[in-house]
Amino acid sequence: MRRLIPIALALTLALGAVPIRADDDHAAETLALLQATILPERDRFALARWYLGLRELPAPRTEPVLYRIGDAKIFETYNLDTETRFSFTARLAWIGEHAYWWFEEGFTPDQDALWRSAERFDKRIYPTVRAYFGSEDSPGVDADPRLFIVHARNLGRYVAAYFSSTNEFPRAVVPESNEHQMFWVNLDTMRIGTAGYEGTLAHEFQHMIHHVRDSNEALWLNEGMSELAADLSGYRSDTSGFVRAFLNRPQTQLNAWPVLEDSAPNYGAAYLFMRCFLHRFGVDTLRALVANPNNDMAGITETLALFKHTDADGAPITAERFFADWVAENWLNNGCPTPLSQAPRSELMKLGENLLVLPQFGTYYLRVPPGRYTLTVQSEPTVQVIPTQAYSGDYFWWSNRGDDSHTRLTRAFDLRGVPRATFTFRLWHNIEENWDYAYLSVSEDGGATWRALETSASRPAGGNHNPYGAAFSGKSGNGDLPQWIAVSADLSAYAGKPILLRFDYVMDDAINFEGLALDDMALPEIGYFYDAELGDGGWQAEGFVRMANRLPTRTLVQVLAEGTVKARHILERDQSLRLQVTGGTVIAFSGLREFTTERSLLTYRLEATR
Repeated sequence: MRRLIPIALALTLALGAVPIRADDDHAAETLALLQATILPERDRFALARWYLGLRELPAPRTEPVLYRIGDAKIFETYNLDTETRFSFTARLAWIGEHAYWWFEEGFTPDQDALWRSAERFDKRIYPTVRAYFGSEDSPGVDADPRLFIVHARNLGRYVAAYFSSTNEFPRAVVPESNEHQMFWVNLDTMRIGTAGYEGTLAHEFQHMIHHVRDSNEALWLNEGMSELAADLSGYRSDTSGFVRAFLNRPQTQLNAWPVLEDSAPNYGAAYLFMRCFLHRFGVDTLRALVANPNNDMAGITETLALFKHTDADGAPITAERFFADWVAENWLNNGCPTPLSQAPRSELMKLGENLLVLPQFGTYYLRVPPGRYTLTVQSEPTVQVIPTQAYSGDYFWWSNRGDDSHTRLTRAFDLRGVPRATFTFRLWHNIEENWDYAYLSVSEDGGATWRALETSASRPAGGNHNPYGAAFSGKSGNGDLPQWIAVSADLSAYAGKPILLRFDYVMDDAINFEGLALDDMALPEIGYFYDAELGDGGWQAEGFVRMANRLPTRTLVQVLAEGTVKARHILERDQSLRLQVTGGTVIAFSGLREFTTERSLLTYRLEATR
């Protein structure tokens, strides 16, 4: 299943070579490092061994519990508004072929509506989502092939439903687990028997499957596939509000995800992208992408290469190439697979010199006014990875970022011969508060077990999703924006011993911010100081990157007119481009730099010609 939009000119590199400057060297170095770095998945079993003292797992359940309609069971879950955990009792209202249907006590579901939805889940949603995306972990931790669909109040104002991988593990590994393959449905926002309710079931079921296939896939891809799952199950109308939100804000960064209440355009963008992906490349490629352990744009490119997908000119299709086609397709609106109800929002180009603050993998559509013009485009050479500078010099260690991932930075220190010791460092962090956490930890047994250290800036153990110890979360400093702060940890309890120190950054299932940065580490009692300027300083990185925080910009400029792509150009770093354009033409500008949510700067100048 392939469909190509007409392209009058093949992909071209913009005019002229540019000299390489020191900033460009640093930017190219950072890009190469990030491209080569593997983001480790969060291993809940390893974390339990390291931090919770788990020595061996309890014997797994081999037979499911025999449930009957009317049974009561206690569950524990979260209110996502208040970020508080609570327990409640639910009663079993229905047993279907593939799922148990539980409802919080005090709520009596409409039996006819429940039966209709349960029947459609068994006969349509369950087999359809499995056919396109693969299978969940079945029978799973509870030895039961049926899923648990648990309905409760007080899950949060913006929550329709959610899946959490926490519940798929034994409690000995994840103390918060309910020990079932399950997802939650919010009784405050969902009405049983409606298309919106049933489409949401399809959406959450895809998340459950994706966790097994590729647990730390980028959230935008995972959410796009979940919206596609609802569409394929017959509930496309449920995505229409998201699609409109995106078309009204096409500059939304495709490969990023904001907080829940601001995410409607992101759902729309991710859904439309995945809908076009399936239409063009087919179900086998889609299933392979779900299972590909590589993530984000790299996973897309790798999957397309595996199936040898090529464009009309015979060139291999990459994620970037497909994104460019998708951007044009959204404006030309000639079907992918069906026309959109409206065009993306556009603006009229202004005469003279103008500045665009350009999102990565988001698009501004600018219309050329009536007449004939010369258009000159100039991009800035670099863009930051995260919005800060090194505390000193050019380099610092960065944690990287992702979903359901765990990055680490480890070093051995010999404290024999000193009666006391203090480890100090400079820290900058913006971490999803109360969901993602960073730790400074110590090991006395060569890394078999770890203990999170209390520091001058960490918060105590406990809270949401943090059974491991004292941690960093939220923003560093006391301002609205993260700040570099001085942090110290007393190591005197370990004086006289060889130890390992480790920074951990543990990310939950969904949503991530910029992470943490480290600079100017010191252990003065043994004469150690390291400012990250030269080499790794003895630190071993798993997902962390020592970088100068600059990436080379990469910008897509497409000329759209008369139902086709008239020209397509890539600007590298600060390359410039000069075009002759006429009224009625649309110029689509998109950032193309991966590994950042920072925006690039681009200048265009429009001058009338005779």
